[in-house]
Parts: sequence; C-alpha cells; structure tokens
Amino acid sequence: LKYTAPSHYVESVVKVMLDAIEHYMQPLTKETLCRWQSAFFPTGFSDGFPIEVGCYRTHEEHIVSGIFGKERIHYIAPAPQLVEKEMANFIQWFNQPPSTSSIVQSGIAHLWFVSIHPFEDGNGRLARILSDILLAKSDKNEFRFYNISAEINRNKKQYYSILEQTQHGNGDITP
Repeated sequence: LKYTAPSHYVESVVKVMLDAIEHYMQPLTKETLCRWQSAFFPTGFSDGFPIEVGCYRTHEEHIVSGIFGKERIHYIAPAPQLVEKEMANFIQWFNQPPSTSSIVQSGIAHLWFVSIHPFEDGNGRLARILSDILLAKSDKNEFRFYNISAEINRNKKQYYSILEQTQHGNGDITP
C-alpha cells in the first residue's frame, strides 16, 4: 500500500467533525460556527479565490452551476443584511429540546442552514455536521454507525434535486 497524505479538505472536515461530536451536548453558538468555518479555510482561500472566513457573509450569494456565460442559478440566498437575524433564529431553534423526531429535526436543520447560506463557503459541510450533532444528541452518544455525509454522497444527484425543489417551493417541507 502506498501512503497518501490526507488533503487539507479532509483533515479540516475530520477535525471539525471530531470537535462537534465530542462537544455535541454544548449549545451551538455563532462563535463556534465561525470557528469551524474558519478551520475549513485557514489560508482565507477557496479554490484559489479569497473568501470571507470566520464571519457571516457580507455580500449576495447565488448557488450556480455551468460554464462561464451559461451559468444556471439554482438558488439565491437571503440578503446579507438578513443573515445575522436568520442565524440567531436558527441557533435558538437548534439549541431547544426537539419537538419532533431526531431524524426530522436533523433534516430541518440541514435544509434551514443551507437555505440561509450564512458563509461564503463551507455551508454544506457545516450543515452535514449540524445534522450529525442533532442525531448524536438524540442517541445521547457521540458514536454512531451512520453518517449524513455518506448518505448524501451516495445520492448526490437526488439530494441536489430535492434541495432545489424545496428551496423554490412554498416552504412546506411536510411529506
């Protein structure tokens, strides 16, 4: 077997995931989220471009795909001046005792967080980690035999399709 050095991407996700799961019973804070997002981008760059790190975004954010000049806009995140309030509401809800099943709560947290899209980059990674925290809280155990990221990766195309449909719908996420 040939040893391959882990990428910074993998190292940072593992580091943040371990921190999150080891402290899953601690209340979520803005400072914690900003610290985790910052850990993903220690150089302040993402894919070679400078980004805002360790703070909520201060500009419009569009989720796009496609080649330059033929981009397709999948989602427009809330205006930057709304992010602080939206995140305060999210964090308050996240820290409350669950009012529904842990799986439903985990899904709501994921959708809500990626819909706010509070950071310039790293939102998907953080949403998956937040989902895992809620599942760990429900199990009252940091060790689980399942992982949100693995399931999303197995069904990536379907995940993005459902996410886009939900974000363009009327906000009703009931089955």
